[in-house]
Amino acid sequence: MDKLPVKQKKISFKGGYRFNKFPIIDTNLPCKTFEPEYVSIPLCTSDGQQLKPQVRQGHFVRKGDIIAKPSTPDINLTPVFASITGRIDNTVGAPAGSKATDTILIKKDASTVVPSAQNTLSPIRQECKIKQYLKYLPLLCGLPRIPSPAEVSHIFISAVNIQPIVVGINAWLHGNDQAARTALDFLRECCAQSHITISCHSKEIRSIEKFLSLNNCKDRCTLAVFPEKYPSDNRYFQIGILTGKPVSSIREPIDPGYLFLDMRSLILLGYALQNSAPPTDILVPVYCEDPDMRTIVKIPVGTSLEQLFSFLHIDVRGNRVIEGGLLTGKEIIDPTYILTRSTESLTVLPEKITRSFLWFLRPGRNLDSYTRCFASTLIPSEKKPTTGSQGSLRACINCGYCADVCPVGLYPNVLYNYATHDLLEEAIEKNIDRCVDCGLCTYVCPSKIPVASALYNAKQTIYTDCSHLIHNRSHCL
Repeated sequence: MDKLPVKQKKISFKGGYRFNKFPIIDTNLPCKTFEPEYVSIPLCTSDGQQLKPQVRQGHFVRKGDIIAKPSTPDINLTPVFASITGRIDNTVGAPAGSKATDTILIKKDASTVVPSAQNTLSPIRQECKIKQYLKYLPLLCGLPRIPSPAEVSHIFISAVNIQPIVVGINAWLHGNDQAARTALDFLRECCAQSHITISCHSKEIRSIEKFLSLNNCKDRCTLAVFPEKYPSDNRYFQIGILTGKPVSSIREPIDPGYLFLDMRSLILLGYALQNSAPPTDILVPVYCEDPDMRTIVKIPVGTSLEQLFSFLHIDVRGNRVIEGGLLTGKEIIDPTYILTRSTESLTVLPEKITRSFLWFLRPGRNLDSYTRCFASTLIPSEKKPTTGSQGSLRACINCGYCADVCPVGLYPNVLYNYATHDLLEEAIEKNIDRCVDCGLCTYVCPSKIPVASALYNAKQTIYTDCSHLIHNRSHCL
């Protein structure tokens, strides 16, 4: 196959971190499909705005029907769709004063045959198809409102994955390449005036070029080669670097000229286009110690964790379940936890209570550490991720490691002092809104101070109480 002469530009940045000896899942990762007996679907938009239910208990809905939409028609928000075909079992309201949202419980029932709903797509005309799918694209791009095709000037597709446990581009495209090609063709046709930038690593350029060779987009496509350092896959970080404009993580970038999709979202868009239905499923990589249990599973929105692990035959006893990346993810204790579009990955790690022998001298043997300790880098062994504490909280020693690895050039130790002493205005002056929540400051801290969580909580307070103090910065990331 001939190589496609795609424009390439290499991008470098200071800070970041390299994970050299963690597992890499790159080829022959099986992709499984699972449809549970029931789903619980939250009735809210991507940015948390509550929507009004359009169905009642006992109603029959088909997969892709609208079950909730904005109460005011003048607000152009994306609706909520049913992710399985069945009957509405119950509408559960959120407790008063809580941050939870209303949910609708749908039980699978394919025995009843009803005519297709009026909001189910029919691929009659390509123009109508494009207009319809623009309403569903924000669901996959993380945008609360509908962009206009004429407004979209840049489409960013991220093929970068640099977590401690990596799922490479070949694993994503294994069995899903046709859906990804369908989505790419649609984006080129729909947003005819936009330019496509695909970000990747240097070692995956050949795989990306092979994928692009099947699509005649060499004139409108650029490869942005990011270094293999974490957090180069962060959406805020990538948009800021590629556009040269600083992006605040306190307020989601609503610029209608930019669309950002990762490989998972691109594949899901392709499946929605192929099935002529709204995107109602999610793709979730599941990592376990047992290589035979690792997979990428396609499930409907609203599937519970208990249902998924029962389908995959995964026993979580003696393990800890983490949603998201190892540095920024959260522990899931409740087996009835609902998986939504925000679920990026699931990791099941053994719960390690006791520390290894001479753990204070060689933290790098089992867990990567920025600390320069004896034997931490001299013993060549593959890292085995566990949930060991690897030390306890101590006072800050002003070592500067957090500032060295910060990819956006902040001083996390200074911002931590501001955040813990309620000095929010001072934190804003030091650009706390530029923090991308990568978690590296906590990861490299030898005193084990939870810097990242303190900055995150401070940003949440700023968003609700002091958002008027955030102004446009004149410098770039």
